[in-house]
Amino acid sequence: MKFIFCLFSLLLLFSCGEKHPCAWLEGTWRQKNPESGSGVLHEKWEYDAHGVLTGIGYEVNGADTNWFEKFQVVLKNNEWLYQVNVPSQHGKLVLDFKIQTGGNEDSIVFSNPNNDFPSEIVYVKVNENENRIYLISTMGSQPMQSMYEMIRL
Repeated sequence: MKFIFCLFSLLLLFSCGEKHPCAWLEGTWRQKNPESGSGVLHEKWEYDAHGVLTGIGYEVNGADTNWFEKFQVVLKNNEWLYQVNVPSQHGKLVLDFKIQTGGNEDSIVFSNPNNDFPSEIVYVKVNENENRIYLISTMGSQPMQSMYEMIRL
């Protein structure tokens, strides 16, 4: 019985040691240099009570919120997914973007080739207090890309 308890304890210890591929996103972020006349992008990432990395994103222009979205990065069927919901565009529909890279300390790529824009969401860690978000569309004859430089608040 002691052996089984020790074995279970070791398995629990090692399974809890797996690092979340997006752990470095935890915190509150704001767009560094928004274009003149456009809104300012904000993101806030935190772990919920179940250990899921969840977040909200929104764009503020003066006193107005232009749009709002909710997202999370979850492990489902041994696959990391970035799940996003933009209520003003999709109602209650949640879009899944599958992880395309194994995740590392510097970048992570999520992809959904069936979504028009974006079909890829890329987070690049510049340093502990800065990151870049790339929204990329690979559909159609003219690929599109938007880039946002973010700073930690």
